[in-house]
Amino acid sequence: MGAPMLNRIRFAARCAERPGARDEHRIEIDGIDLAELARAVERPFATAEGHPSIAGAYSGLDPADVLPPSRHFLGESQGIYRYDRRTQVLGCECGEPGCWPLVCLLEVSDAVKRPMAL
Repeated sequence: MGAPMLNRIRFAARCAERPGARDEHRIEIDGIDLAELARAVERPFATAEGHPSIAGAYSGLDPADVLPPSRHFLGESQGIYRYDRRTQVLGCECGEPGCWPLVCLLEVSDAVKRPMAL
């Protein structure tokens, strides 16, 4: 059995490209934007509900709120980005805080977890 595949995560602040737009923080996993990964998962459900355009309709969070010295991506988010033990990692493309957030449980560890053999 070969070595387990490790995903590469990249955090990037993106500057607004058009007047009136805001800067945003984006996440890429293995070079693919997290919103695109979410779109692939959500598309069948959104299509079945008759609203395919809402699948993956996320924007990044405000870099001032989530980049260091913030401990947001260490599972210590605050305020509007906290959902019980979960942390918001993307927001609705409408820009309204709390509208259609993508949240997850973040676990920070020094150990590399290996998949269990079945």
